[in-house]
Amino acid sequence: MAGGSKQYYITAGLVDNIYCALDDLTASIAPQCPYPDSYIGETLNTVGFDAVYVQFYNNYCGLTNYDNVNAWDFGTCVNKNVRDIWAKTVSPNPNVKVYIGAPASSTAAGSGYVSASTLATIIQQTQAQYSSFGGVMLWDASQAYANGRYDLAVKAALSSGGGASSTTTTTKTTATTSASASPTTTPGSGSCTGVAAWQSTVTYVGGNEVTYNGHLWTAQWWTYDDVPGDAAGVWVDDGACAA
Repeated sequence: MAGGSKQYYITAGLVDNIYCALDDLTASIAPQCPYPDSYIGETLNTVGFDAVYVQFYNNYCGLTNYDNVNAWDFGTCVNKNVRDIWAKTVSPNPNVKVYIGAPASSTAAGSGYVSASTLATIIQQTQAQYSSFGGVMLWDASQAYANGRYDLAVKAALSSGGGASSTTTTTKTTATTSASASPTTTPGSGSCTGVAAWQSTVTYVGGNEVTYNGHLWTAQWWTYDDVPGDAAGVWVDDGACAA
């Protein structure tokens, strides 16, 4: 259930009846990120959904405003953990999980798309702070695939720290890692023999090694066009190439 007019929504009672009648059914819903949702807020508060895929795009509260405490409402919105508190105190299902819905490419939504490295930071910080966090939903699979396998970047961010959730494409999985704001350096310890130079047009995954500016670097997760040593913190500096 997502977007549209209240007139066409099936009632909360009907959702409950379907949910109770079928075994092993997972009930999910995809509200817009403004809280409360003007179309399906009542249904959200009445039905014990298992998963809520919040669309953090095409709105002021999208991923691009993650650092704006007046906009991002998973865990801030002027220090009120809106989505986390809703999951724990309002939802009929105390075990409901809230997923970050994200565009899988710049063409997948009108606004809200962020780079894989930026989304990785958001994922890791949210998972570390809020137990209601369930993972990530991407819109959509075809866009993620065409965008250098953006879904693999999300999966790497979710699984790199061994969390207990999931990726859904529409992608579910979760993890805890802290993206380093600045690279870690071990001077003079890098063996660069046989390691190719970093290229902006090559996709790298966690564990891949490159050389750049005379140093050996190791990728922490999926990356594309993130320069070793830049603010994204994707690359770990293993030190100057040994002579």
